[in-house]
Amino acid sequence: MLKFLRNNWVSALALLLLLIISIPLLYFGNLLKILNRQNEYIGSTNSSRKYSVGVCLNNLAEARWMKERAWMLEEAQSQGITINFKVANHSLSRQARQIANLIAHGARVLIINPVSSSGLENILEDAQERGIKIIQYDEVTSGPADLFLGVDYREIGKIQAKCLIEEIGPGNYIILRGPQSSYRAEMLYNGQRDIVRIKNNSNVNILAVDILSIWSAEEAVNKIRATIAHQKLHAVLAPDDLTAEELVKFFKDQKTTLPFITGAGAEIGACQRIMKDEQLVTVYCNYQQLAKKAVFSAKQLLYRKKPPASTTVFVEGKKIPACIFPVYSVTKNNLKSMLIDKFKIYTIQDLSRE
Repeated sequence: MLKFLRNNWVSALALLLLLIISIPLLYFGNLLKILNRQNEYIGSTNSSRKYSVGVCLNNLAEARWMKERAWMLEEAQSQGITINFKVANHSLSRQARQIANLIAHGARVLIINPVSSSGLENILEDAQERGIKIIQYDEVTSGPADLFLGVDYREIGKIQAKCLIEEIGPGNYIILRGPQSSYRAEMLYNGQRDIVRIKNNSNVNILAVDILSIWSAEEAVNKIRATIAHQKLHAVLAPDDLTAEELVKFFKDQKTTLPFITGAGAEIGACQRIMKDEQLVTVYCNYQQLAKKAVFSAKQLLYRKKPPASTTVFVEGKKIPACIFPVYSVTKNNLKSMLIDKFKIYTIQDLSRE
């Protein structure tokens, strides 16, 4: 053996180096697999591998989605049904695989928050053929559905634009529009545009309609950065409170005058910014009611009952029964009366906390 090693020491050394390099690669490969599995299965009401309701969300970046996940789990326990969650993280192909996995693990009802307005048709049609009921949640996508549950995003857009124009009138505005594949973004933008058209005598100058590729506050800041290098900016129609938060941080870092900024979601940070005159408006919707309605409707569909719907939405020319939840404007003038006195979601102490 020693003679062999002396005669072939170069080859032996190469093999040893290859072995040393492969060990960490194998470790990290297994680590990535573990992390991916953790992303696939992020919560359920029990440890069973069979679930009656499968939920697939787009992302958990906004605080509202973490809360909605918790509310859905709470309602599922209250209703005595099992539920399994997956998160696609803005990936359409991942969402399609996750839905297929939910079907394979026995889901009889799917609650889908679609990544895109198209691309899930085949997997949803397959689900329908198997007798699985489908609830589209917060976003609509082409393909079959038994129910849509969402928020009046068009009204949110109207509230945002109206508040800005009434507050500052003429000026340079930027609209941050969500992804073109998003129903939510389209409705929000349509509402904003409705008001801008009505108020066109106010000399509102729309510098740009910046379209985001995904719901990304970081991308929104980058687009604003490119614009203010050449133009003075008076107002930003930001789609949500997370984007508004990042914009406020950005303008503070730049040590420039804050433009008037909108938001939506009524997050505690947004309410604190409104009190400090760093954000003009947010919009409140009872997302807890929306999340619990989704699970309750799923239970009704499980038992072959028809959940109540107050309206319809049109997707690819098809009518889908729908429930659209109302929204409420929240400004410095009515923040206390709306969120503390009426809806009781915060206290005075919450608003004063940093």
